[in-house]
Amino acid sequence: DWSAISDVVSDIRNHIDWYANESTKASGKKIEEAKEKDKKQLVQSGLDSVINYELSKIQKNTDICHKNEGTVATCVHEILSDILLFHTNNPSVWPQWEFGNQHISRIASRVESRPHAELLLMLQLILPGTNNFYYGDELGMKNLPNDSV
Repeated sequence: DWSAISDVVSDIRNHIDWYANESTKASGKKIEEAKEKDKKQLVQSGLDSVINYELSKIQKNTDICHKNEGTVATCVHEILSDILLFHTNNPSVWPQWEFGNQHISRIASRVESRPHAELLLMLQLILPGTNNFYYGDELGMKNLPNDSV
């Protein structure tokens, strides 16, 4: 019965609108992905949360993650130390974490190891704040070969 389904959807939409407009927790929240140099300026302008996109730069055998190292462990440690220091110095800014998104290669492909990718996502779960997971990364999915599409 489409009229009943329409009523349910309408009720859900009304509830979401009410929450967004009336809730003291949801009103006025601003979230943005920011480059490191812009984070402080965005925080001063009243931003409530910053997506820590720096973790999406983690990739084995690159200039960011040492080429002579067999894993990305040192690289992850350095990046997380810097980000956690930023959030320690700015406790009013809620952290959001992501290793991947639709614009970059999957984490398992970047670190060249499904087990390492799974460990990184487990690490992400214990970080303070909110986690953003790119669909499939939680399963250790790798990129498709270019000729398979």
